[in-house]
Amino acid sequence: MNADGTPSHTLSSEEDRSLVWKGQPAWSEYLFLWFVASVSALRALLIFSTEDPGSGLIYTFGVGLFIGLALFLRRTSRYAVTRAAVHRAAGILGQTEKIVPLKKIASASVEQGPLDRLFGIGTILLHLKEGERSEPLRGIRDPDVVCRKIEALL
Repeated sequence: MNADGTPSHTLSSEEDRSLVWKGQPAWSEYLFLWFVASVSALRALLIFSTEDPGSGLIYTFGVGLFIGLALFLRRTSRYAVTRAAVHRAAGILGQTEKIVPLKKIASASVEQGPLDRLFGIGTILLHLKEGERSEPLRGIRDPDVVCRKIEALL
């Protein structure tokens, strides 16, 4: 029993579930989709100006499709770090959640390419104690800050 009369195991489980960080992939994670959508929009404008509305409508549909895909992917991906685990959820109907307990994580590191650094995003790799496996958290804004938060909990 704690001083306030609550069982001690209840308090620790509440502490384990307390949220340290919560986020989604950054918009710039879907840069390729934005690029293809803008190229399609440019093509649609050029084709509409040459009096071929049928082809222009096809490109306009493509713009909507690529933007919709970027919105869908971002909305259905969520990350959370608690004092006990790192959670990665994806999907709407068949939602899958991957939970990696902190006790199974050996270390965390940040992986960034040149475009990632330009846009301030990166992938956090959770290196697991068992073997050479790692779990990625992709498209994280300010990945160094989030990585330090995870490492502080290890």
